[in-house]
Amino acid sequence: MKSSIRKFLLINLLLAITITTTLTAIGNYYLDQKDIQEHLDTLMAVSALSYQALLGDDLHQRPLAKIQDALEVIPDKIENYYQRRFFK
Repeated sequence: MKSSIRKFLLINLLLAITITTTLTAIGNYYLDQKDIQEHLDTLMAVSALSYQALLGDDLHQRPLAKIQDALEVIPDKIENYYQRRFFK
């Protein structure tokens, strides 16, 4: 049984498009997972630093000004975290 050139080319074209699309989707998924994981790590670090500033061991003994100072230091700590993580 002979198959036409048109049918052969159409099947190969559809197969090539399907494989290319699948590989692109898988690659984008893994790249996005890495990017999302970095953002989640940063969010977790910000949350941990905020809790540390608010819920220190001496919460009832510290005045509000010291708690506020601890909260204001968080952006600097995050900047240091980014510097160490991305600019090694």
